[in-house]
Amino acid sequence: MDAFIICSTDSTSVSEKPKKKIKLNIRRQYHEDYLNIGLSWSGNVDDPRPWCLVCGDKLSNESMVSSKLKRHFSTKHSHLVDKNASYFQRLLKSETRQSEKMTKIVTISDKTQEASYLVAELVAKQMKPHTIVEKLILPACRKIVKVLF
Repeated sequence: MDAFIICSTDSTSVSEKPKKKIKLNIRRQYHEDYLNIGLSWSGNVDDPRPWCLVCGDKLSNESMVSSKLKRHFSTKHSHLVDKNASYFQRLLKSETRQSEKMTKIVTISDKTQEASYLVAELVAKQMKPHTIVEKLILPACRKIVKVLF
């Protein structure tokens, strides 16, 4: 029976706690060659994430390895494999122009936003269903005009 019992003579190993694995926080950096396979990056230096120009998916930073990026491109966009880098550069340029135009169109002035808040506040003070707005249109419009002009 003694042959099956393992005795340790070192008493310190019993009292030691097992060491936990330390996870390294590695941030992979974007490389310009990724544009050749249709991927750009989010633009955030602290957390660079690959962004697919074709489908708009934002992938994780861990997938910023050329093999994983190529796998995404070949599985989801196999019809664009034969496209050259100039195609993706044009696609990136059009995406940036479109997003710049959209931000110019969608911006709301501070006064308009404040007026909208005042209308919502009037509705909330009534503590009744949203149909009460019909009774509030005149006072709300007065407040809107007062704020805007």
